[in-house]
This record gives sequence, C-alpha cells and structure tokens, in this order.
Amino acid sequence: MKRFNDKNNRNNPFSNYIHARAIAGNIRLGLLALFAFFAVATLSMGCGDAEGADNDESDSEQGQVMAAIDNRNEADNDVDNDIDNDIDNELENDNDKYSFAHFEILDGYPETIFADLTPDGSTVNYVDLERYLGRWYEIATYEQIFQRGCTGTTATYGLNDNGTISVKNECFVGDLDGRYKVANAYARVVDDVTNARLKVFFFPLFGAPYWVIELDGQEGDQPYQWAVVGSPTDQYLWILSRTPQMDDNRLTLILERLAERGYNLDELSFTLQPE
Repeated sequence: MKRFNDKNNRNNPFSNYIHARAIAGNIRLGLLALFAFFAVATLSMGCGDAEGADNDESDSEQGQVMAAIDNRNEADNDVDNDIDNDIDNELENDNDKYSFAHFEILDGYPETIFADLTPDGSTVNYVDLERYLGRWYEIATYEQIFQRGCTGTTATYGLNDNGTISVKNECFVGDLDGRYKVANAYARVVDDVTNARLKVFFFPLFGAPYWVIELDGQEGDQPYQWAVVGSPTDQYLWILSRTPQMDDNRLTLILERLAERGYNLDELSFTLQPE
C-alpha cells in the first residue's frame, strides 16, 4: 500500500477520520491514566488518615497514662506533705510544753495579735503590768553606745514595794561566752491610764523614756509573749520576746508593722541569742 503524503492526508476524508479516531483514543488513554493516578492517591491518603488516627489514639492513651502517673505522684506528694506536717505539729506541741507560757498555734505558727493603740497611735492602749513583768530576750534593737558588743541580752522586770518597777539588764560582751555585764535600774509609770509610758532611771535625776508601742494582743492572764519598746523621737527601738528565738512569721509581721509606722528597718541590729 502506498503511503499518503501530508498534502494528500489533509485532503482525504477517510484519512481525517482515522486521524480523529487516533486522537480520541489517545485522549481516552490519558483520562484512564489520570483516573488511575487519582484513585491510587486517594487510597494512599485513606491509609495515611487511618495511620494518623491510630497515632492520635496512641498519643491519647499515652497522655492518659502520663496523667495517671502525675495524679499518683501528686497523691504521693500530698501524703508526704501530710506526714511532714504531722511531724512538725508533734515537734511544735513538744516545744509548747516547755515554753514560758502556752500560746495558740495557728496553721503551724503562733498566732500574732496586735494590741489596740491609743487614738494618736503613739503607744498601745493599755499594759497589764502583772503580765509584763518577768524576763525578756532582746531580738533586735537600734543599738546604743551602752549596748555595743552585747550578746544574749535580757531585761528582767519586777515589782518593788514602793510601786516602781525593778529593771535588770544583762548581756555577754563579744559572744555568748564573753564577759558578763549587768546594769540595774528602776522604772516609773508616767501615764497611769495606759501604763504604756514609763521612765527608766539608771541615775536618780535622769529618766529615759520607755514607751510600749506594740504588744502581744492575746487576751487572758498569761504573760505577754512579745513587745516592742520605743520612744517619742523614734531614736530607740527594742523588739522583745519571752523566748531567745522569735518565730519568723511573727517577726515578719512585727517588722511590717514597724515599717508602716515609719521606722527604718535598715538600722535594726539583730541580737545574738542562744538557740
């Protein structure tokens, strides 16, 4: 059979028909191939989704396990904390038995109540002298010349027959094993309405002001557990406690109160006391 040239092919209707069929066949093959491609791609995506779902389920289970472990650890920690708290409470109860006077324990700390102040806020509203007598340990002070080098400082107050208050100040110079030093004096109440303003006489003609500016507000007849002594000019300041060491929580509250009153806490010197 003779091959048709391009010119004849373009002019021959039969040839055009054959050519059109060939093009249509190629188009069908192309569509089939494209359909097959999308089918395979869709199948792969379905497998991927299934695998992703499996991974999500696995992650979810692992998260639940970790949450359970965390919950168990938290429960263990709660148990440990309860045990520690019980031990601390037992120790505090034992210490209470031998304290100068029993005071209420609130959330593991001795309760701190501040006594009412006078209307002008200069001193406490009232001091029961019977409850104030006895030995006090100096916790902190605006250190004075006559106090320099003192450690283990205490002040002991008693009642004299003439109605004045005996004063005995003691300390050890340098350290707790240092040279013993003592000074005796007496005090007289100058405001018998509040009993909060006194004068201390180390010499007969000279009296130094002694103002009770903050005080343990616990009611009852037990001795006051803590006190803060100052003066009219804020030059003097003593924080006193019935025990050589003051609870940190209580001390913090007292210091915050003093800061509110305008006292410079940077000038405070904390006194070394026996444990």
